Amino acid sequence: KNALNKMDFEIDNASLNLSVGYLENGVDLITLGGAYATLANGGKYQKPHFITKITDRNGRIIYSCDNDVTTVYSPSTASVVTDMLLECTKSGTAKKLNDLPFQIAAKTGTFGNENGNTDAYAIAYTSDSTFAVWLGYDDSALMPNYVTGGGLATATLKEVVAHNYASHYPKDFISEGTKTLDIDKFALENSGKILLASSNTPEKYILHGVFKDSDNVFESSKIFLEPAVTDEKIFVEDNTVKITFNKYDFYNVKIYKTTDSGKKLVYEGIENEISFPLENEFCEYSIIPVYEGRSKTVYGREVYLPKVNGNANKNALPQKWWYE
Repeated sequence: KNALNKMDFEIDNASLNLSVGYLENGVDLITLGGAYATLANGGKYQKPHFITKITDRNGRIIYSCDNDVTTVYSPSTASVVTDMLLECTKSGTAKKLNDLPFQIAAKTGTFGNENGNTDAYAIAYTSDSTFAVWLGYDDSALMPNYVTGGGLATATLKEVVAHNYASHYPKDFISEGTKTLDIDKFALENSGKILLASSNTPEKYILHGVFKDSDNVFESSKIFLEPAVTDEKIFVEDNTVKITFNKYDFYNVKIYKTTDSGKKLVYEGIENEISFPLENEFCEYSIIPVYEGRSKTVYGREVYLPKVNGNANKNALPQKWWYE
């Protein structure tokens, strides 16, 4: 709320839906563009103007705009947000811009319902300019649903941007007070945790994330260093020993069977539901998860399952008679 008010938004009450962009009274395009220009300017805000100054016939200035600068974000915060919005043009809703031969950060927005859309936005900025496009009617009449921020609005914006840089390209963004870290993409997508990638993390599961220099509390991912199985179960059905467990698809497992005769490997593979014939002997099964990684093959903790008594008198024992 405080940051928005510094950029001339009229925010009275900071309700939870403000975090997803809801503004009770809406916002005009020039104010929205000025907010994104703040990110392009390293976190410093200057009120947008159509007219910078007016002079009379003698050259005397009779009007000049307010050029005051307000710091809204730190340069590092602006750089981190810019990095996220650069990704929006690479693979997100503004990907129509991804073939432009220079860095451009962008965000799109669409508002409407199943009957049509009332607003379609596309905002983008480079290191030296900010561009804003809005499609809609002044009476909020519905447009077709195919008119979206990532569709027609971004396509329109792209034409404006390409025309602006027809004879030159902007410089790349300068990242201030930030660092780039390798993040475990698998952990992020499956658990929502930001964990550092390990030396064993596959390239396809590595994200290069930009963070503030002051962000130092990051744990390392153990997914590709310490494979594990969970929710392991063993039961007997129709003279068959059945073993089930949960694991990540990229883990292999080794299953061992231990009897009075010793311990031997009885299965090696990627399945997590395995069956063996029930034999007339007392035995114990165990599971070792294995991951063949980028830099080395690692083995997880061996998990021992309840012992199976194949010699038991099944008619005289209760259910789960196969447990020791």
